[in-house]
Amino acid sequence: METTTRTTRRKHTCIKLEIPNSSAPIFVKGTWFNSHFDLSISDGLNAWLCNTTEEEVSDRATQWDQPVIEYNNLAERYLGFQMPGSIYTFTDAGDA
Repeated sequence: METTTRTTRRKHTCIKLEIPNSSAPIFVKGTWFNSHFDLSISDGLNAWLCNTTEEEVSDRATQWDQPVIEYNNLAERYLGFQMPGSIYTFTDAGDA
């Protein structure tokens, strides 16, 4: 589903990620904009949110020497669709 307003692209994805050595999958819902994205992640019991800002995405894109739109498209490709041959893991950031 893709919605376009004057200058902002908004697209939604939802995937079930199979995690190696885990009995339960992880579900990731993404909302993708031109210059940032929001993620809702759940293991069916717990849920986590990642609402990026344009500044955070810009900083990360700069670290990878990529334009923001290219970085955002790459993030969407790997977090919006399970890529064959890719290994997904999740690590506690220290606040559960």
